[in-house]
Amino acid sequence: MTAAIDPGLFVTAAKILIATVLLSIISALLARRGLPQLVSRRDRGSVAVVCGVIAAMYVGIAGFLAAAADDRLQLAEAPQVRTRAEFIERRDAGPTPGGLLLQASISERSPARADGVVADIRRLPDRYLLDLPGGPPVIATGITSDRQAWEWPRDGAGERVLRRGDPVVVWGSLQKGMGTGGPTSATGLSEVRMIAAGDITSFLTGYLPAVERTGRAVLGLAVLNLLLAAAMAAIGAATLRRLTRDGTDAPPRITWRSGPR
Repeated sequence: MTAAIDPGLFVTAAKILIATVLLSIISALLARRGLPQLVSRRDRGSVAVVCGVIAAMYVGIAGFLAAAADDRLQLAEAPQVRTRAEFIERRDAGPTPGGLLLQASISERSPARADGVVADIRRLPDRYLLDLPGGPPVIATGITSDRQAWEWPRDGAGERVLRRGDPVVVWGSLQKGMGTGGPTSATGLSEVRMIAAGDITSFLTGYLPAVERTGRAVLGLAVLNLLLAAAMAAIGAATLRRLTRDGTDAPPRITWRSGPR
């Protein structure tokens, strides 16, 4: 089963795009009403500052969008860990940008309800105990949203849940010092982006197409913000040329101090 989009990346991009919308409203008002009213050469410095700041903000938004997409698109290259030996090898190799994929199962030692349910989509625990063959459980930090729960099975009431023994894939980053080193591994997973039911192969088969599709769209929105930055810079440059050529010696309309002029 594949999803049309990655819901987590979609929501992140939507939040960032609120800044694009607000900035575009300001830019449109400035371009249509503010800048055309300027007639003084003494406004040139202020025009350069205002247009430069707006263009820089568009570039910043583009950077945030590109970073959000890149974080998800790194999943395709993330190391895959299925055994205790592989876990130790990755631990000793040091941090990996983009994290890793750990295939494990919900530990039988996990706190659970009477029916064996460890987590449901309305009550997400802060931490998970994960069993790997040949060693103590691994601790993973919890997720905070149902958008980070991929293909969890449903109980008899239709609720998405995880039970003791369920196979899972956890996408997170290695962090030392999370466990005791005794009943649990001393190294665990933090910054968990996703907990999926099943194995790595099924997870990537279903999830990667959605990530790639959404990632391309988000990168397209980043490019759009760069184009808006270029447009704002061009509008500012055109205004500067007009004021240099035809501007008067009248007092500036844009001032940077409060109170009467």
